[in-house]
Amino acid sequence: MDDVTLWRLVAVHPIGGLTEVGFVPKSSRLLVASHQGRGEYDLVDGARLARDRSEDSTSWFDPNGPACLALVSPAWVPVAGLAGGTLPIGHGRWQLELSEERAVVVDAASSISQQLCEGEEVRVAGFAPGGQTIVVGRPMDLSIYRAP
Repeated sequence: MDDVTLWRLVAVHPIGGLTEVGFVPKSSRLLVASHQGRGEYDLVDGARLARDRSEDSTSWFDPNGPACLALVSPAWVPVAGLAGGTLPIGHGRWQLELSEERAVVVDAASSISQQLCEGEEVRVAGFAPGGQTIVVGRPMDLSIYRAP
């Protein structure tokens, strides 16, 4: 497989103790939960839209879902990460290949690939609804990629 740059890195945000991420339904927002609270990010430009530093997650995290309460428009959002759940790892011709410390996106039609990260635990990764965005969550950061 050839390693090329197809997906554009939009943003990398430091997240202390990232635990879960989830896509806010009917929006272009990502909800991120951590040991230091939660935040919401715009999936188009990567901007942080809201932040709650409350470490007491009993009012905003449901481990049975798992789900988190969104910040911008309060609604329960299914999440994936340490508490369980999954994100889509394929969309159209694109497929994510994940290992404990590596995330690679592969164009199944041509076998061209792009390494998204390597060297640190990948806690959660997947495609946003619509397939135009990939998120990769690691213990200390969140990366947002956009389609070519």
